[in-house]
Amino acid sequence: SRLFELRKFKEEAKGEQRKESFLRIIDMLEAAHNGTGVVGLPSGYTDLDKILCGFRGGALYTIAARPGMGKSTLAMNIAEALAVKADVPVAFFSLEMSQDELNQRMLGSYSSINLQRFINHDYDKAERNRLLQVMAKKMPALNKAPVFINPRTDITINQIRAEARRMVRNNGIKAVFVDYLQLVGTR
Repeated sequence: SRLFELRKFKEEAKGEQRKESFLRIIDMLEAAHNGTGVVGLPSGYTDLDKILCGFRGGALYTIAARPGMGKSTLAMNIAEALAVKADVPVAFFSLEMSQDELNQRMLGSYSSINLQRFINHDYDKAERNRLLQVMAKKMPALNKAPVFINPRTDITINQIRAEARRMVRNNGIKAVFVDYLQLVGTR
């Protein structure tokens, strides 16, 4: 009889969880009805947002492609769109690049400047001066953006989980990016 009571309690709790799930679904559908069609976090890419309806909390999204196809750049651009344009706090764990490399990419992207061409002097001096002014104007917004970069090459999945939870608690992180999942250690 005690076992029956426990089972009954568990089934009631399951019913409550289901009810809460349907309430969340109704809220999401109302937001879709009244909003832009993006019910999660916007990616910064209209076509991707139309397919996914935005990134939803608690979901795992994986970017996969052959080497050199721009996976890291896409992830960084989405993180930039969330943090700079939508003011959404994001964490970015990079197992390949330093913080300077990631910030350089973000500066180039946000400024719409090909930094490789800038560094290689493919622009004349007057154009480089103009581009420096453009970047100088963009830097305050990038510096203020809630992007928390963790460039560790020796991190494990448990350390990522612990650090991500800490960042959620302390900084209100809404999205976590891990660049190069294959390099994550297991111990």
